[in-house]
Amino acid sequence: MNQPPFDVQDRRAFPWIADAIPLGGRFVCYGDKPRTLTCYESSDFSQVWIARVPEDAKGSIWGISAHDGVLFARTWSIISDHGTLTRFDTETGNIVWSRTIPNYDEKVPLVANGLAFVSSGNGLIAIDVRNGRRRLRVSQFLSRVQYSATRNELLGIDLHGNLAVFNATTGEFLQSLELAIPTPCVFMSHQGWLFIGDRERYLHVVDVDKWRIERSYNVTPYSHLIIDADTAWLQTLQDNFDGHRFGSLDLQTGELRWDVPLPFDAHRPVHSPHPLFLRRGLVWISDLDGPIPVYALACQTGELQAGLTMDFARKIEPSIRADDRVGRPFLLAGKVCVSVAKELWSLEIPPSQLTRRNGGTRL
Repeated sequence: MNQPPFDVQDRRAFPWIADAIPLGGRFVCYGDKPRTLTCYESSDFSQVWIARVPEDAKGSIWGISAHDGVLFARTWSIISDHGTLTRFDTETGNIVWSRTIPNYDEKVPLVANGLAFVSSGNGLIAIDVRNGRRRLRVSQFLSRVQYSATRNELLGIDLHGNLAVFNATTGEFLQSLELAIPTPCVFMSHQGWLFIGDRERYLHVVDVDKWRIERSYNVTPYSHLIIDADTAWLQTLQDNFDGHRFGSLDLQTGELRWDVPLPFDAHRPVHSPHPLFLRRGLVWISDLDGPIPVYALACQTGELQAGLTMDFARKIEPSIRADDRVGRPFLLAGKVCVSVAKELWSLEIPPSQLTRRNGGTRL
């Protein structure tokens, strides 16, 4: 498979980063040491602090998040049905509190109204972000929980595939909308709308004020969405379920503006391809299990602008091995950074490769 290479603008020796998040003028990451967080200055990459999850925490770090100055790390254990949620002080890295939580699908908790909401097998619990104490419990199982700030409501999919709504302060059940989607693959809120995808063929849009399905798009979404204005970029399934594609959906008309096949074997696990962010007319995608771990598509056409393969990485740095790891790309001071083996690279698209109106390279 031929794909244009990225332009590596900057590279430096650096510990391998699996994932990173911005934190003011700094960033926090984890990687080589799966139970350790490290904070660095974004300007000069100097280390600010290093912290570890508690000794009795089960498993390795699976996700990190920062919300209103509150930093969380979530551990996941494959040999236990419980993990750990730990809050760290953002200035020092000291542990503020830590508590055992059930294993659940979301990598990080939903944080809203001073509470961290955690799903479990028999309900939803709300943890006070100040002290780690349980403040609220919703006895009904909910997955893919969202929070409506304007209505102070929790919204999630129940065991019957219906959309259920609860008061976020009291946990009182308010209402439900019958959808019958037992395995939703997309559920997100955007400007007063809920986007709910099923694996039967549709992406449904729910108006949370009128509390009804306003429209359903004839696409089969899979995994994640990025929404900007009247366009959604999403991973989709082909009609015969024999392969996955990535497309651009016009939210006004319901038409796919374009869709292209994703560059991997249709029969291998496909949870990895993940649209990360939009930047300079490109949608950046991470596929850490695939032959092209990082690539960028033109937002308007779906044409491949650049891809990062291990063959290309070895041309930049011959010491890199085929089995070395690539981390999830992240934005840092306006640049796209990615960890490749023991180096940190800044990637750009060479101006000569940007798609012209009638040019470009298909995946």
